Amino acid sequence: MKTLTVNWKPFEHPFGIRPDSRGDLTFGISGKEPLTEEGLQEALRLFGEGLGSNAFKATASVFTKYYAKKLCGVLYGMSVLNEGLSLPLHGLVLEFGQAPDFSLRPVSPSLIPCPSGDRATWRKWILQSLFAENLTLLFEELARQTCVHRDILWENALVYIRHYYGVWTEEAASAEDRRRIADDYRYLTAEAEAGLFGIGSQPFAPYDTTLAPGYKPMRKTCCMRYLLPEAACCKTCPRRSAGG
Repeated sequence: MKTLTVNWKPFEHPFGIRPDSRGDLTFGISGKEPLTEEGLQEALRLFGEGLGSNAFKATASVFTKYYAKKLCGVLYGMSVLNEGLSLPLHGLVLEFGQAPDFSLRPVSPSLIPCPSGDRATWRKWILQSLFAENLTLLFEELARQTCVHRDILWENALVYIRHYYGVWTEEAASAEDRRRIADDYRYLTAEAEAGLFGIGSQPFAPYDTTLAPGYKPMRKTCCMRYLLPEAACCKTCPRRSAGG
């Protein structure tokens, strides 16, 4: 496939996907180290210190919110720029500077433009790299080590995916762009086969994936953010409606 030189600006801000090591680097884990007990525990320790958190499960859950938000940069490339950034976990370095924030640095990045006439195959390749070869691997290991339920982790990811696709459809430069972005969102959240996620079912099927201006549905799960110092329940937390 044809490759492009990566223009990092739209991936760096606001997503934190960057080609160079950050100047304030204090810790980095690469390849599949996040899937080892030592690597993941160190990442969560640093992240938790940055949050001022001693609540291990809450730290782990909120970490996945940060991580999923950064991976939305790949979806931005696919749906808005029509450029495919391959981002499997084994080709990444997680770099911590001023915790709790961190960056994702691809080791050997490649940017594949959408081919004419076969966008469906190209889209599947991007999503499989993003989910089955990255996010799902991290979620599965994190759930195993911390006992945070997978439903919480996948809804954490959906919150950011739904938010950004709402912004991108609103800001689309043309009706054609808006249709493409909306179609990608519908495919990702409703139509994509489970194999692209590397698990046995479509992970977003249990949740409200409605995309509408200003619409923020109540979550089904609580991300436990309220357990962090000086934090409160999210505005869409189910604990609010339950009076928790």
